[in-house]
Amino acid sequence: MSLSPALLRRRPLLLVVTALALAGGALASCQDSSAAAESGGTAPAAASPANVIAVTSTKDFDARVAAAKGPVLVDCFATWCGPCSALTPEIDAVAANQPGLTVLRVDVDAQPELAQRFKAESIPLLVIIKDGKVQNQQVGYLDRKALATWLGG
Repeated sequence: MSLSPALLRRRPLLLVVTALALAGGALASCQDSSAAAESGGTAPAAASPANVIAVTSTKDFDARVAAAKGPVLVDCFATWCGPCSALTPEIDAVAANQPGLTVLRVDVDAQPELAQRFKAESIPLLVIIKDGKVQNQQVGYLDRKALATWLGG
């Protein structure tokens, strides 16, 4: 089957539509957040497990890492990032099954000094800290199974 010139000219649009369809969940999250922000409210968020904590400052981050009894997973994200939004429920699900894991969420826009500490040039960025030292880093989306495997559990 040959492709017509008209179809070839529309192909970039087809790729964009396909990409948007594949990213439907992340796109919906972004739209929900945008609509809530425009209306002056906040988007409804599912409750995170108790071992998932939003970091409010560098001092807060350092204190929580020092107090952690087990490994710490640092989730560097931005509210406008689609893959970050898609990764959030995956991290929550893994954290719910690993109560010894501490997850620290770092909004790179709100905490730029922490983003610089981890050299976060791309997000989502996941960092594993054990005994106060960075053990591993991963950029990009991981599903639950891949995330649990990457964490070693």
